[in-house]
Amino acid sequence: SLDMSLSELIHVIGQCQALEFLSLFSIFDHLSDTQIPINHARSNAPIALHQLRSISLTENLATVTSIFLSQFIFPAAETVEITGEYDGIGPSGGLTPILPRYPLSTFPILSTLISASLYYTDDDHGVSLSGSVSVDPSFPHITPVEFHLGTLYSDSPTQGLLRDITFLLHGAPLEDLTVSGTEKLAESRSPTAWFDIFQTFPRLNKISLPYLMS
Repeated sequence: SLDMSLSELIHVIGQCQALEFLSLFSIFDHLSDTQIPINHARSNAPIALHQLRSISLTENLATVTSIFLSQFIFPAAETVEITGEYDGIGPSGGLTPILPRYPLSTFPILSTLISASLYYTDDDHGVSLSGSVSVDPSFPHITPVEFHLGTLYSDSPTQGLLRDITFLLHGAPLEDLTVSGTEKLAESRSPTAWFDIFQTFPRLNKISLPYLMS
């Protein structure tokens, strides 16, 4: 194990305010302590890394990944890869185990997406999210955003994808939504799940569901 706790790792990374790229591969499993002290969680505000544009957290346990992400704000993150193995702690299904407590606080850019394309892939039981965002409403400039999020299960999860969309992008001015790869998911045929989508994103004027009826 590393002679460093999760709290210490968070502190060190938080000091790197010029950081633009962050990649942590299977590191959380080797820390001396993966618990955030209660007093730390209550008294410390999330750390903002304003220069960070790319983050990759892969091959880590889902719970620790979620705790780590909840301690940060990444205002400029445009390329994100996060995968974690479900460790039986907390609710299962979809992406919930790896997500920070407040995804839009950790990744503010998600709250500005105007177009999103999501794909569920059974290979790694994950979801890929790509989209475009208008950086400033006064200008027509569009910036691409690429997210790959995955929770690894011993069995393929059959619920959670549509719920994750509303959780991840709640409040975004979404106008165009494409959801594919859902033909194997029972929830994709649930009227209630789609009602939540339409209610969450009232500005939707285009929705594409490739292969949904296959």
